[in-house]
Amino acid sequence: MKYFAILGAVLCAAVSFGQVKVQDRMGGFGPGSVYNKLWTADMITFNGRVTGKLVLPPMKGMAESVALLVQQADKDSFEVQLGPQWFVQHMPVRVNVGDKVMIAGSRVKMEGRTVIFAQSITIGKRDIAFRDKKGSPAWITAQTNVPAPSGSLTEGEIVLRDSVLIDGVNYNVYRIDTGTGMIDIVGEPTWLASRQNTSFQLGQFVNVVGLRQPTPGRSKPLLRGRIL
Repeated sequence: MKYFAILGAVLCAAVSFGQVKVQDRMGGFGPGSVYNKLWTADMITFNGRVTGKLVLPPMKGMAESVALLVQQADKDSFEVQLGPQWFVQHMPVRVNVGDKVMIAGSRVKMEGRTVIFAQSITIGKRDIAFRDKKGSPAWITAQTNVPAPSGSLTEGEIVLRDSVLIDGVNYNVYRIDTGTGMIDIVGEPTWLASRQNTSFQLGQFVNVVGLRQPTPGRSKPLLRGRIL
């Protein structure tokens, strides 16, 4: 069974109206940060055992990240950077010292040492995704003024923003006026939205892609998605 940090559908801003910019709430892990720019095409996949866990700023001036020390059998030990501590603490699966894991990620140079930026970690049959195949972090949800991704299903204007409690977690809900009707999208958890440096506002025009099944047990369908 796979666990993903973010839900599957996407809203991508094509035109920005009333966008609010704020201070760096991401602790140096935001879009365009030096940390995220370290991602390379030098990909590696390996199996090992977790021998330690570090919760320290990965670079000067940053907030704390979570890193694992993973020892390959009779081989090298790697520092595996998962991401900001404020993000990792919300993961649905905990990685503990002693766990056997499979790591997939990018081999990078960071302040003179070689580390692995995790794309995903597999524990038994459970997968935890931290980045996509291009290295885009799962903790960055609000990106504006980017081209509509392929596979767009519809587009429209955000006319309402609310929240909904699902399985004990609060999620943002966005109502989109498509021109032919209204659809309600369940977006990112509110705790994750509160960490973004930019947010989507009423009046923004967005593209909607990758819609998933409606949230069950509700009279009005809520399609699961996320703001990107």
